[in-house]
Amino acid sequence: MDADDESLRKLERPYFLQMVENRRDLAVQVTKQLNELADDGYHVNLDASLSDAHLFYHYEGERLLLEVTKEGMFQSKGGEVSFSESELKQLVDEHPELFSNNVVTRPLMQELVFPVLSFVGGPGEIAYWAALKGAFKALNLKLPIVTPRLSLTLMKRNHQSFIEQYQMDEGAVINEGSYHFKMNWLTRQSKYPVRETVEEVKKQLEVVHQPLQSIAQGVSSDIEALTKTNLKQIEDEIDYVEKRIMNELNKQHEQTVKQFDELNEFYNPSGGLQERMWNIVYWLNEYGLDLPIQLTEIPPRWEQDHQFITL
Repeated sequence: MDADDESLRKLERPYFLQMVENRRDLAVQVTKQLNELADDGYHVNLDASLSDAHLFYHYEGERLLLEVTKEGMFQSKGGEVSFSESELKQLVDEHPELFSNNVVTRPLMQELVFPVLSFVGGPGEIAYWAALKGAFKALNLKLPIVTPRLSLTLMKRNHQSFIEQYQMDEGAVINEGSYHFKMNWLTRQSKYPVRETVEEVKKQLEVVHQPLQSIAQGVSSDIEALTKTNLKQIEDEIDYVEKRIMNELNKQHEQTVKQFDELNEFYNPSGGLQERMWNIVYWLNEYGLDLPIQLTEIPPRWEQDHQFITL
């Protein structure tokens, strides 16, 4: 569906007019809902104010977001264009192709143009839909059923075996990454308790350093600050030694470490979900062009936030 098709825009003409006529009620309902959600502890990543018109006007190759002034004029934020309500309605009537929806009015237009049984969306989309119930009411519409889309992580079988071998939790690998599993494993490979020893050294250092700080307190504030900086520098050197020890352990167990790192790249890339970072082309090359068809044969589990699928 090409949302910018001029013939579609002509069909949307009366709906754009409704949005202009009900602009005030739309803005009030959305800001009210956002405030209620915030009071209940829910933050929705949606900027909205009472002055928003929630429509874009296309002008000289740019999309200009319209807002309403205290005088009731519809204008772009940069002041490039300005219309009275009657002028804007006439422009919508004559040139609907010059208008488009923003994040608030797009779901409304969708409901007006199509017979929507259910809106299927991702986490970000569903979050802002929480603020739209009043907006639908402002146009005498009923909010459709909102259904979270299926969220999947595709797991290679050899990775699944590695996770089981080292007794890692799949959910933790996907949500937090494999770094802490790797560090815990590396620590256990040393016959010396590296991390515990470093923490103990730091504790003892604070004890033996305290007399210097006590003396410095009686000399001057500058000297007192110097002793604190000195303690921090010594702790940083200890951290550096710990890092060097762990790097050496890394070298000794390079192959296993690579496997931990590979898990991170596949299942927690850049700290997010695989489906947000990985292109499907890799998986099609690896498992065949019929992979999407195979995935549709797996019974969906709508009650689960996320599904793991071992290929």
